[in-house]
Amino acid sequence: MVPYILLMMFVGRPMYYLELILGQFAGNAQAGAFGGFPLAKGIGWAMVYACTFISLYYNVILGYALLYFFYSLRKTLPWTVCDEAWADDNCYVQRPGIVS
Repeated sequence: MVPYILLMMFVGRPMYYLELILGQFAGNAQAGAFGGFPLAKGIGWAMVYACTFISLYYNVILGYALLYFFYSLRKTLPWTVCDEAWADDNCYVQRPGIVS
């Protein structure tokens, strides 16, 4: 967690600030901000696509986290028993009753 926080402070925050400055200076969004520099024309669109796909990826992770959170509110936790709907021959409960 410490490397992540340091990286966000010393790399992520300045890059975010530079992106805001570039958008303010150009008067355009990300896709049109590099219009004055033809060699870097695709950078703005790449930023848009990257943000879109990263947002989709993190939404899936957030969905799984919320699913496990709501499952953990049940009286019997689903991962403490071998349910016949999904369990196979190798499923076993190590110490019944220790978690719930």
